[in-house]
Amino acid sequence: MERFLVVRFSSLGDIVLASVVTQQLKQKYPLSRITFLTKTKYELIARLLPGVSRVIGYDSSESLLLFIHRLKQDKFDGLVDLHDNWRSFWVRRLVSADRKLKYRSHRLKRNVMVRLPLLPIQPLSTVQSYLRSLTDLGIQSSALEPRLVTESQDQNEAQNFLTERGVPPGAFLIGIAPGAKWESKRWHLERFAQVSVRLQQIYQARVIFFGSQLESDLIISLAEQVPGSLPAVNLEFNLVAALTQKCGLMICNDSGLMHISSALKVPTVAIFGPTHPRLGFAPVGAHCVVLTSNQPCSPCSLHGEKKCFQPVRFCMDNISMEMVLEAARNLLHQEKPVLIADES
Repeated sequence: MERFLVVRFSSLGDIVLASVVTQQLKQKYPLSRITFLTKTKYELIARLLPGVSRVIGYDSSESLLLFIHRLKQDKFDGLVDLHDNWRSFWVRRLVSADRKLKYRSHRLKRNVMVRLPLLPIQPLSTVQSYLRSLTDLGIQSSALEPRLVTESQDQNEAQNFLTERGVPPGAFLIGIAPGAKWESKRWHLERFAQVSVRLQQIYQARVIFFGSQLESDLIISLAEQVPGSLPAVNLEFNLVAALTQKCGLMICNDSGLMHISSALKVPTVAIFGPTHPRLGFAPVGAHCVVLTSNQPCSPCSLHGEKKCFQPVRFCMDNISMEMVLEAARNLLHQEKPVLIADES
């Protein structure tokens, strides 16, 4: 029985994307035992990765060397580093394993894209890069898509969450995730509110607004503008996943919730602004629609951390409410798997 250690400390979306590696390992080695190493805050989402037998959480306040000393007590046949940072370097260097693999992040290509966005550069997507890290095991890259598997206990908790808030069984649910780590990646809140109201009317739906603790004011404000909507704030990631799975549609920015929704095969409309889909972080699959206004200055940063240097945010301003509604309608009726908005 092969024993693998897969390492990805953060962030939320990257951990979800790592599911293609755990799936591929399990397919190649059906009897294998896969241990996933991540930060403590992401343990609950890592437990939903297919094929994972055990999750080990690392607290950043703890000495890395002491943590690795304890980790070395386990024996692994293979170690797959999907992070390629200084922490994962020392894990890869000091933890014993017969085979050690590391993915290439293509940082140089992506940084060139940010500095010279008009150059015709197309790095591999994160999913493709993750899968290529397994070639030394004789595993060829496949067409696997990210996937999460929710647990029955979480599904029951999600149903209780809805029942307690007066949502009847069988109601059509629409998830809205208006947040993102960086404010520049957030589409306009008033447009999220307008789209939510229109979709409620069209589909007789109930809207759930998802957000972190830091986004609680934003979420509550939106919920007050959309009668009958539900705020879902500061929930554990396993409950977020279970609630998301009950949605018939998700509309979101480029964020970790986008990847959760996509991995659960929920029809997903993803809005990209300063981070262009060409960087390789866009969701994949016929159940996903990607919206971008293709501005010549985009991408202007790898993760959206830079402040916009334009007089207005053209990349977000040029994505209208009508575009999002059309994308949602096309997606629900499977007319267009991907939609790229024209530059205007």
